[in-house]
Amino acid sequence: MTLTADEARGVASLFPGRTAIAVLDARPAAALWWDVFPRSWAAGGVVTRPAALPRSGPVAAIIPPGEIPGPVRTALAQLADDQPFAVLTARAGGTFTHMGRSVRVPAPAYAQTVYLTIEGRQRLNVSADHLPVSVRAVIPERQKQRVVRISGSQEEPLPEGWYELMADPGPVELNVGLEPRRGGDGWVVYREDQAISQPIAPPPPAPLRRLVVVFDRTCPDYDHLSDARRWVRGERTRGERGGRNFTAFGGSAEAAEVPAPTADPHGQQSGLNSGIRNGVLEGLRAAFSEPVPVDVVWFADVAGSGLGKPGGVRLAEWGCGRTFGPVQSNAADAALSVPTYVPGLDLWDDLDGALAEVLKDREPAPVLVVGNSPPAPPEDPHHPFAQLWRLVLPPSTVRAFGQFPELLSALDRRGCPLVAVFPTGHPTPDEAWGDQYQTVQRHVQEAFARVVPTFPVLATPTGVAAGIVQAVRLLRGWRSWVDFQEETSDG
Repeated sequence: MTLTADEARGVASLFPGRTAIAVLDARPAAALWWDVFPRSWAAGGVVTRPAALPRSGPVAAIIPPGEIPGPVRTALAQLADDQPFAVLTARAGGTFTHMGRSVRVPAPAYAQTVYLTIEGRQRLNVSADHLPVSVRAVIPERQKQRVVRISGSQEEPLPEGWYELMADPGPVELNVGLEPRRGGDGWVVYREDQAISQPIAPPPPAPLRRLVVVFDRTCPDYDHLSDARRWVRGERTRGERGGRNFTAFGGSAEAAEVPAPTADPHGQQSGLNSGIRNGVLEGLRAAFSEPVPVDVVWFADVAGSGLGKPGGVRLAEWGCGRTFGPVQSNAADAALSVPTYVPGLDLWDDLDGALAEVLKDREPAPVLVVGNSPPAPPEDPHHPFAQLWRLVLPPSTVRAFGQFPELLSALDRRGCPLVAVFPTGHPTPDEAWGDQYQTVQRHVQEAFARVVPTFPVLATPTGVAAGIVQAVRLLRGWRSWVDFQEETSDG
C-alpha cells in the first residue's frame, strides 16, 4: 500500500511551504512511514518516498475512523513537544477529516515551466512541464572526461552542481531529474532506472577578463510596467499613411489622435528602467572580486516599416548603439546612465544589431543579454523565435527575417558564449490586459530558454542583480566532454 498523489497533496496542504512531511499511514495492519515532499517541479506537485523513521519537522498520521491505534499513540509519544502534528481520519473515496473539518485536496501543482541547463561539450537548454527529462548523449571513453554541470530555474533558482557519470562509453539515453532531500535537493542522472551520477567538487573557475553587457532599453522596471503602457497609450498619434501603430505586446490597434504634451518634461520616461539599470550595476559589483572591463551595448525599437511614432514620446534614433567604451565592472554607473527607457513599438527589437556590434570587437568576450525582447524572427520556420512569430503571438509589423542563429554561431566560433537575464514578473492591475501580457512574456521567455541559457528574474534591482551574479558564474567556463545530441522531451 502506498500514498496516492491526492493523499499526499491533502497532507501537504496542512503544512504550507516546501518542507518535507513525515506521514504515518496507520490504515494497514503495520504502520508505514512515508516522506512527502511538496515540489512544484514534480508531476502532481508532490514526491512520496518510503521512510524508515519519523524525522524532525511536521508529522501527519492517516488513521481509519475510530480510536487512535497503538502505533500512532507510540509515535505521538516519541515526538518533540514543539513538533507540529496532524491526525487525519480516512473516509471513503479518499477524502479526509482533520479536527472535524474536511481536508481540501489541492489540484495538481503544475507550476511554471522548468528550465534546465546541462553543460557538457555542448550546453543543452531544456524546458519541460516537469522533471525528470529525457536526453540523448554520447559518453566519452575516458572516465575523467565524463563530467557534467546541471543547473536550472523555475519560480526560483534550482540547485546546481557538478556530477561525474558512471556509465559505459557510447550513445545512451539518460533521464535527468531532481531528487528531493531533507538537507537540500540534488540532481540525479539515471540510465535505465539506475542512478549513474555522483556529485564531485567543481573544477576551478576559468578567469573572465572582459564582459559585454547587451541591454534592452524597452524593458521597464517591476513597478513601472503600467506607467510605461500609459505613457505610450496616452500620447499615441496616427503613424504613416495607411499604417497602424502596434502595441508593445505584438497586437495592433488603430492609433487615436491625441494631442502630444511636452515630451518627458521631468524625466519620467527616462527613469522607467532605472531599477533594472541599478540591478545590473549591483550585480556587476557583486559578481567580480576584482574589477574587469565591461562594454555596454544597447538595443531598442525604432519607428518605420509600418510602425508609427507615438507623439510626445522619445524613441531611440537607432536600433542599437554602444556607450563610450570599456568601464570597470565596479564603476559602470556612467555607462549604464546612457541606455534609459524608450518604449517598444511592437514586441521585436534590434537584438540582432546589438550582437552584430559585439562581433566588431577585436577581443572576444562573453556576452550577457539583459532584457525581455526577442530579435526579429529567423527564416527557419522551426526556430523558436520563428515559431513564436508564426504560431503563438498576435500579428506584428515584422517584414524582414532576422539573423539571430547566424549571429550566435559567429559568436560561438569567436569564443563568445552568450547567456540571458530575463526580467519579468511585472504586476498587471488590468486583469484582461495583464493576462495577455503575462502569456506573451511566458512564450518569449520559453523561446529564449530553448536557444540560450536563460535566467528568469523579477524585474527588480535585487532580482536583476542576482541574475547577473548567476550568469557571470556560468560564463566563467567549464571543461566537460559529454556530448548531448538531441532536443529533449518531457519525462
